[in-house]
Amino acid sequence: KRQVELIAGTLKTSRQIKTGTGTGTVAFKGGILQSDGANSYDPWIATNILVAVAPAGGTIDTLGLNMKLGSSALTGPGALSLCGGGSVLFSAGSVNWAGGVTLDQASVAAAGTNALGTGRVMLGTNTLRIGANALLSNTVVAPADGGAVEVADETTGVVAGLSGGRLLKQGGGELVADDVAAGTDLAIQGGAVKVMPVAEIIKSPAGTPVIWMDASAAASLVSATSNDVSRWYDCRTPGNTAGFFATNLYNRPLLVTNALNGLPVLDFGKLGQSGLANENRMMVFKGYQSNIRSVFWVIGSRNGGGFLLGDSQAAGSARHFHRSSGSGLYGGVPSDPLWGGVGQEKGIVRAGETWTNGTPVNGAVTGLSGGYDLVSWRLSQADDAANNTPGAVWFASCYAPSDGRLNGGQELAEVLIYTNRLSEADRQATERYLFRKWFSAREPAGLVFGRVSLDGAGTGFVNAYPGPVRVAELVINAADVYVAGPAGGMSVDLLTVASGGVLDAARLTALAVTDVDMQEQATLAAVLDAAGAATVLSVSGDLTLPAAARYTVLLTAGAMPPSSALLIAAGGAVLTPSGTTAWAHAGQVS
Repeated sequence: KRQVELIAGTLKTSRQIKTGTGTGTVAFKGGILQSDGANSYDPWIATNILVAVAPAGGTIDTLGLNMKLGSSALTGPGALSLCGGGSVLFSAGSVNWAGGVTLDQASVAAAGTNALGTGRVMLGTNTLRIGANALLSNTVVAPADGGAVEVADETTGVVAGLSGGRLLKQGGGELVADDVAAGTDLAIQGGAVKVMPVAEIIKSPAGTPVIWMDASAAASLVSATSNDVSRWYDCRTPGNTAGFFATNLYNRPLLVTNALNGLPVLDFGKLGQSGLANENRMMVFKGYQSNIRSVFWVIGSRNGGGFLLGDSQAAGSARHFHRSSGSGLYGGVPSDPLWGGVGQEKGIVRAGETWTNGTPVNGAVTGLSGGYDLVSWRLSQADDAANNTPGAVWFASCYAPSDGRLNGGQELAEVLIYTNRLSEADRQATERYLFRKWFSAREPAGLVFGRVSLDGAGTGFVNAYPGPVRVAELVINAADVYVAGPAGGMSVDLLTVASGGVLDAARLTALAVTDVDMQEQATLAAVLDAAGAATVLSVSGDLTLPAAARYTVLLTAGAMPPSSALLIAAGGAVLTPSGTTAWAHAGQVS
């Protein structure tokens, strides 16, 4: 088996990369693969060659060509950067590739389900093209100045999420998003955007955790009998001793099925106390993990919760992540604060930011619920800048004594440990991932958009989301645009009708509108049914009219128009800043 490792520098090819016999691997480990700018192959890397992306990642420089990378799936935790002004097509399902794609003056095309793995697609001001009915388990991130997703005509492209600044939807197909980060702006220039839960999406947290433990990943658990777990692997590298794992030091934790949202958890039993016959269940890491900057736990505390992580490098009696004495039991009751005071916790964790179930709390005074909680922790900005970071080496233990004191006390469902301080957007995205997986009944309700504009004739937005959808501003820039979904299921703070836009209430029944602003030369459509009645747009707040506007009338065959018709019912004021509005008929009566 042959392997090409791209560690540094550039490998420039004028031919297809292939092997004489057998199989091979191209491994990106920080280097660049570059085309010659003249020869485009299909595929660039032969079908019997695997592509692996190490944590250092790699770069593909197209030199202006449109290339198909290969027909084999990609694997690995690293990210690929695409540059050079051309495009790269991915077609094979790559569910074991977690690093994502960053576009730098290049575009990327996806022609198959999970062709881009599960990591983030960072658009820059470039384009992701979905040319097949592909489902992509990626969150697509656009900058404030706009990145595009193009979905071909008569095609449906599905993505895990949309995030960032301003995303341009292009092409005549439909883009379906399972999730949308709060405040995302959309400019729908062609086709439609639909929001709805998609069960087939592979859910994943933001970024690349250094440790990812998941009790619902059966392959990551090694059982000595039917349900006692002797080794717990990182869910990305099950059975691989080169990756991370934790092992029982004394008694084994127990796997409890159907414990939380239908999924299993690891139960470490009761928290051990002095002078008692303790259950003594805890686990030790493969090695001490230093440089911890962000952590997420899905943790149960019916037995108090114990120590969320354990630190072997004590300073006197103080340790990182030390639980507060609280009741005197150090996590023996749920209400014991998460982080101990001076002389218990070393101070770095206590000085960081803590959230329980998405709400910011003071971890030095706040404990757990007694049920299951999502706990999030992030290093303070000051300690991050100074490179002051905590470390840990145990699950469910303070100091790992053989008599079991302060071992156990918790149930663990999932733990994510990062060596980088996550951004606020990434923290929220990771919490949302964990909420949706483990706490579907508690998931923060609904989606919140910033500005959504319907820019092309016939474009639309479809709300099939089970929770409420809110838009800060909806802008109508074209004719024949629509918003579909349950009546009133999408709330709009401000509906703006621009000069090229046509406000047709019959196409907007899914909206619950607060205010309407009709700008100069905007058009109001009167669509009358066979009885001569029009659909009325109800506005709870104010209606602002311009100095000059247009109207158009569409009659159902055989209908006689009434002498007057109510088109907009405003609960607030009707504002005419210029004093009056001059209405001009646009087009012909049909």
